[in-house]
Amino acid sequence: MEKVDSILSKLPNLPGVYLFKDKNREIIYVGKAKDIKKRVTQYFRAKPGSLKTRLLVSKIDCIDFICTSSEKEALLLEFSLIKKYRPKFNIVLRDDKAYLLFKLDYSHPYPRLQLTRKVVKKNKCKYFGPYTSANAARQTFSIINKIFPLRKCKDIIFRNRTRPCLEYHINRCLGPCCIDVDRSEYMTIVKQVEMFLKGKNQNLIKELEKDMWDASNRFEFEKAAILRDRIAEIKKTLEQQRVILPQHGDIDIVAIEQGEDVLGIGVLFVRNGRMLDHKTFVFAKEKSGFWGGEKDDLVMQDILRSFLFQFYSTHPFVSDEIVLPFELEDRSIEEFLREKKEGTVRIIFPTKSLYKDLMRLARLNIFKEQRTKDWFRLMGISKILGMSHIPNRIEVVDASHLGGKITMVGQVVYENGDLKKQDYRIYRFSNLDGSMDDYLTLGEWAKRRYKSGPPWPDLLIIDGGKGQLNVVLNVFKEIFNVSVPFKLISIAKGKGRGGGDKVYVPGRKNPLPMAKGSKELLFIQLLRDNCHRYVIGNLKKKYSKYTIKSSIEDITGVGPKTAKLLWNRFNSLEGILNVSLEDLQKVSGIGRKRAKQIYSGLQKIKEQVKNLEKSK
Repeated sequence: MEKVDSILSKLPNLPGVYLFKDKNREIIYVGKAKDIKKRVTQYFRAKPGSLKTRLLVSKIDCIDFICTSSEKEALLLEFSLIKKYRPKFNIVLRDDKAYLLFKLDYSHPYPRLQLTRKVVKKNKCKYFGPYTSANAARQTFSIINKIFPLRKCKDIIFRNRTRPCLEYHINRCLGPCCIDVDRSEYMTIVKQVEMFLKGKNQNLIKELEKDMWDASNRFEFEKAAILRDRIAEIKKTLEQQRVILPQHGDIDIVAIEQGEDVLGIGVLFVRNGRMLDHKTFVFAKEKSGFWGGEKDDLVMQDILRSFLFQFYSTHPFVSDEIVLPFELEDRSIEEFLREKKEGTVRIIFPTKSLYKDLMRLARLNIFKEQRTKDWFRLMGISKILGMSHIPNRIEVVDASHLGGKITMVGQVVYENGDLKKQDYRIYRFSNLDGSMDDYLTLGEWAKRRYKSGPPWPDLLIIDGGKGQLNVVLNVFKEIFNVSVPFKLISIAKGKGRGGGDKVYVPGRKNPLPMAKGSKELLFIQLLRDNCHRYVIGNLKKKYSKYTIKSSIEDITGVGPKTAKLLWNRFNSLEGILNVSLEDLQKVSGIGRKRAKQIYSGLQKIKEQVKNLEKSK
């Protein structure tokens, strides 16, 4: 702490970012401050904060800081540093798929409705959403396609179609691809779809009812019947939607809730008074700031501010109003939200009963999904395996090779309710190339895993049958010398068509009686498939490099000596593939004619690499 004490007096009274480092000079926390000195000093106050703060302070060996010209600049810098270094004491949102949105592209004379995850800044495109659940988005998409007869085909099909498709014949499309459809009539339906997606359903129903009666008065009874059915479908859909704020527009409600071992942050999306969707983020206990009921305002302020910035940096839209669980002293986040929205954003705190009810609803949704999925699946697995506790850390391993070449074992980790990608590992066994022996490979992996040391898993899943399981178990028994401190199982594909996956445990001849499609088996399969994809992906990368190296030596004019010259001159595979003709001619021992041959061969290999990347 001497280093810390000495640097506290040297800290500036300026806005910027501070970095706490441990004795290994690893960044363990990144924070932002309007006044660096004042903010950092708070961590070392005489009155201790939460256990998390005390634990953080106990690990600080050195403090670095970066001054900025403004608080907003410090906020942006903090975000980029957290994303880059992923410090263990910071809340870091896991990179995830983008949200699903509905898109109407008005650049086409007959716009069609699309589902997309990407926002392209075009003046003629409108987006609606977001949907965190792909299932909910596709259900809505299906309802819209059923009610409103917009075209369904892509632009290229639209241009080349010669006769209307089935959608036209079942009255779900007006058929503008082949029939001369009045564009104003088509655009009226597009506007109705827009009203439906915006939640302006009462106005939409009134408009459709007016059109229905007008058509009836003109004796266009077929058109009136179509409009009548459309109104009925919309009303049926509205009955299934929950109205929680009839007189309000777009609101995001952000709630924080304490779990037994985790902290949950939930966001409830309300669009035009109706609850559209919700998203939950769960973090490990040591990052939450809650320890045995303790709360530290300093920690919670940092957590909420950091979460809001990270969440809305990747979120496609910022709502008109955002309800937060408590007031933030740091107002720089408001400036960021206004700039992202390019308009006014109201930050609301739940003082009125209306907003308190919304916050309560958001808190109820935080652990709902987590409890109904992973918790029950893990509870079921622990009962089936006779474990005394629910497994918190699960490791999954899969041995693989390509025709005996590039032998490796992939390891995937599931911990605290999520895949822990920073703990994923690839173990390479060059000495086993050519053996094609999975038993031997997994035995060698077990030795190397022991050398890596804790944390040990609660449950180890091996992709393989009884043989693979017994090999790994015997190696661990020999190494640990007493008993293996974790449970082992293996999962293998059953024999014959429809045999299904079988789960084996040590000391049992037959597989466990796990029903096909049971939540426990599906969860084990999910983890196994994740590991399989991970190791195969790495295998492909290694194999492509291996193949390219061989291909370079097969180029006309390149023998072992020339290949060595190229490696010495350009240092890497990428360097050789991207070399120019002029640089090749400068290599001693390569003339102009041979340089042209080599350059031509390298271009062909580059094309092969591009095709390989596309196929992945």
